[in-house]
Amino acid sequence: MKKILALLTSPRFLFFYIVLTLAIPNVALCFTEHMPLLACIANIVLPVSLYALLMTLSAKTGRQVWCMFLIIFFAAFQIVLLYLFGRGVIAVDMFLNLVTTNPGEAMELLNNLVPAVFILYLPLLVLAAMSWARHRTEDKAFLKRVRRYSCYGMAVGAVFIALSYVAYPKDSDFDYRAEDHVYPANIFYNLYLACHESSRIADYRKDVADFRFNARSVHAADSAEVYVLVIGETARADNFQLYGYGRETNPLLSKTDGLSVFRHVLSQSNTTHKSVPLLLAAASAEDHARLYREKSLITAFREAGFHTSFISNQQPNHSFIDFFGDEADDFVFIRSAVSVVTGDVTAQTSDERLLPYVQNILAKKRKKELMEQNRVKGGMMFKIDNDPRIIGGEKGIGGIIRKYSIDEFPQFWNVLKGDMSLVGTRPPTVDEWEKYDLRHRVRLATKPGITGMWQVSGRSDITDFEEVVRLDREYIVGWSLGLDVKILVKTVGVVVFRKGAM
Repeated sequence: MKKILALLTSPRFLFFYIVLTLAIPNVALCFTEHMPLLACIANIVLPVSLYALLMTLSAKTGRQVWCMFLIIFFAAFQIVLLYLFGRGVIAVDMFLNLVTTNPGEAMELLNNLVPAVFILYLPLLVLAAMSWARHRTEDKAFLKRVRRYSCYGMAVGAVFIALSYVAYPKDSDFDYRAEDHVYPANIFYNLYLACHESSRIADYRKDVADFRFNARSVHAADSAEVYVLVIGETARADNFQLYGYGRETNPLLSKTDGLSVFRHVLSQSNTTHKSVPLLLAAASAEDHARLYREKSLITAFREAGFHTSFISNQQPNHSFIDFFGDEADDFVFIRSAVSVVTGDVTAQTSDERLLPYVQNILAKKRKKELMEQNRVKGGMMFKIDNDPRIIGGEKGIGGIIRKYSIDEFPQFWNVLKGDMSLVGTRPPTVDEWEKYDLRHRVRLATKPGITGMWQVSGRSDITDFEEVVRLDREYIVGWSLGLDVKILVKTVGVVVFRKGAM
């Protein structure tokens, strides 16, 4: 056993192990990419000679293997790509997808590397680590000999590359280019392009700061409102019942009257980081650079007077999707960062969690429509008589719930969590807070409470916001435990006798 292990960790065995396994993608791509013979020879001779030359840079072969880890990783990635799709080189979009997708989806992709890693490259790395730890070194004469032959091989490979350029110029059917047809040069070239595009994306906000569509609203004030709902989801048309699929994959949608089904539509890209921005912008696949100098259609709708919302079941990823979403009035990522290692369940957040956010946005719109009936001037608070949002009206179940403040009970959970107190100031909504003057913000100097000074001093009968602020300031300045107890006792009486309830 020791002899076998000594053989497997020997520098000579590791040398041929890494050179041969790294050569696998080079040979495979000659068949999958349908390259001419000259290009195939160049794609094998030059890179394999380079692999051998790199292994001669250090007599500690085990350490040198680990110095080539990135090349090993790309080799595993390339083999998996060929296994999954039958062809293709690791492209720019694949790199960008890895850094712009959520961790769960990225790990799904990387999990596909496991067979190639475990079968070919993990044993190589383990054996190399053992050889490195044992300080095993290669014979200098062997390294010198390999170095000489590697240089010869690279020269021959360079000749075949030059011949390929002559035989297959730009105007020919094949159009040979080394950055496309020599592995792993094409991988590193695509990695460079991905980094370059990422840097361009990072400057997006600065580059489009002054861009305007100059869109404007032309509809009458009393005209019917238009709602536009765009749902983005990755799916193939041939798996939809609407397009003739045999299973009932969209039974409710199929029963919808007046539905327009577009049957001859093609995506401009098969990657999320590119296709979504193209859907939301005037740019196209032929004019992709337009993305970098123009804002999205979300801005156009905002300029035209629409209230816009962008809700995502993804995580922020510093891509165009983030930037375009940030142009909306409401911008929400519902999925918080999760641990890929622990497999936190929130990593697989259901799209159903998007619905409450949509409902909340629609509720805000309804509130805006009712603002004319608001009894509190300035919109600092919202109080109306006969609120139509109450189920059943004043005499219905909703009215009873409101009169006896039963709707306040869920807030006790917030008290238990420490987000609220039993007594404090009434928490404002964001749109209310944005209207505050500096003097009004004193209300936020203490933890919000279920009840407070102004609630027991008139409740809904108080319609002057300045009076509310005065009472809140009085509470904050004069706070004591005894005052909280006094307010709680008064709250019971206010609720029981429905004093000030709408």
